[in-house]
Amino acid sequence: NAAHQAWDEEKMNGLLEQGVIVAHGPVIDDGDGYGVSLYQIADNQEIGSFTSEDPIVKNGIGHYEHYTMASLTSRN
Repeated sequence: NAAHQAWDEEKMNGLLEQGVIVAHGPVIDDGDGYGVSLYQIADNQEIGSFTSEDPIVKNGIGHYEHYTMASLTSRN
């Protein structure tokens, strides 16, 4: 979806630069395609306020699943 691709490049990369997103990208799967995004947001922030703006959500052709991580260990 071209609208999603453009949104992903503009909005998601902007959130990455701001430190809201830790990492994001597409997942290679034999079935339907999907992506993974790791957000670092405050406990009182609603993740849906970010993901609901994606054109695939607005147009009813895609959705996000949100899961909370207890912790994240990464290399620096």
